[in-house]
Amino acid sequence: MKVAMMTYQTRPRGGVVHASKLAEALARQGVKVELFALYNLANRRKGEKIEFYRPLKVPYNIYGFDPRTKNVIALVNQMINSYMKNLPVDFDIYHTHDCVGGNALFNLKKKWRLPAPTIRTIHHIDTFASKKLSEFQEKAVKFCDHKMVVSKYWQKQLKKDYGIKAYLTYNGIETNIFNPKVRGKKVREKHDVGDSPLVLFVGGLESRKGLEYLLMARIALSEIAYGV
Repeated sequence: MKVAMMTYQTRPRGGVVHASKLAEALARQGVKVELFALYNLANRRKGEKIEFYRPLKVPYNIYGFDPRTKNVIALVNQMINSYMKNLPVDFDIYHTHDCVGGNALFNLKKKWRLPAPTIRTIHHIDTFASKKLSEFQEKAVKFCDHKMVVSKYWQKQLKKDYGIKAYLTYNGIETNIFNPKVRGKKVREKHDVGDSPLVLFVGGLESRKGLEYLLMARIALSEIAYGV
């Protein structure tokens, strides 16, 4: 079985890390996986080699696109077209993690009658002011053959908003890396926080991440700890 794993860029964003880790995990199980990604050539420094954010243990291909535009719709269309122009159509399964890949697979199915099943992992759904961007997202959510989500929240939302039954598969944790016994004590000592609550946030500064609630909780914990 040959699986094409698709993501929208090479930087260590959540969906990109998820796709690369999943590809490597499947490869360890004996599945032939190839990772595909896009790269904005406008961000390329002179002489820079286009690579992923880290060395990978699976084969991969990165397709460049040169937007030369500040229009978001045009940019998204160029990303989709880059996939349509370059993506091989001889894989047994196509698995994408974003609406760019979802739209590309939808278009390829229409154009080439792509027989292979398509899978979309829906990590979240954004709210757009642009009607066109909302259409891009809705198409990518609805038209892949199989839908997966990483939380019960989005499983319920897809059922409520789209009538879609999605498979729930939680994000995995590499306990050899993310282990509180490994560095927790050293981190506390480094920051000299004593018995005060120490909170770690890892994620993009986006409203849907809810960082403000974490900050509010941190303040409340400090007040409790100090009896304020």
